[in-house]
Amino acid sequence: MKKLLLVLFAAGTLVACKDNKKTSEKEGKVAEATETSATYTVDAAASTIGWKGSKVISSSHTGTIAIEEGSLSTENGNLTAGSFTIDMTSIKNTDIEDAEKKAQLIGHLSSEAFFGVDSFPKGKFEVTKAEIIENDENGATHKISGNLTLRGITREITFPATVTMEEDKITATAATTINRMEWNVSWGNEKDAGAREKLKDNFISNDIELNINLVANKN
Repeated sequence: MKKLLLVLFAAGTLVACKDNKKTSEKEGKVAEATETSATYTVDAAASTIGWKGSKVISSSHTGTIAIEEGSLSTENGNLTAGSFTIDMTSIKNTDIEDAEKKAQLIGHLSSEAFFGVDSFPKGKFEVTKAEIIENDENGATHKISGNLTLRGITREITFPATVTMEEDKITATAATTINRMEWNVSWGNEKDAGAREKLKDNFISNDIELNINLVANKN
């Protein structure tokens, strides 16, 4: 039993160290639209964020978070600015069939131990830079940088995105991974936590995968 616990502790610690890789920078300067920019309003009903969180030695869970509102701006046919608000109270799970277990997970993710949606009901993403990518092997058209705000903490992230611009509509898809610890989503890792609480946290990957699907219609 002692050997098993040591193996599990080592596995959790090694993965936690691996997950501690940095995924964000300090807050960047937000890009602003100009008087000549074309503006598109985000279609909240057609847009969403998918998420995936994993346990170190077992299963993973998936779900969605709703995008509440937002806008995108273009200049001469190029994406130049934009932002959208995330409704953190809308967290849903898509992989658990048992209603009770599903509710327990959503309640835990919404609690102060994780995203603290009562205290921080809104998240936000604001574009700081949009650079065109040519001939990307994965089909990305832009490298997007922007400030992501969760739990009242704002940090800049960068990721590839596929952006399609039509005369009356913009669609954008992107996949990225963030380190939850950088936004203080640190269940079981409080400064005064004991070894048992820290071990509990190490069995949850620090990485959260995000899949962004955005649709915006021209004003």
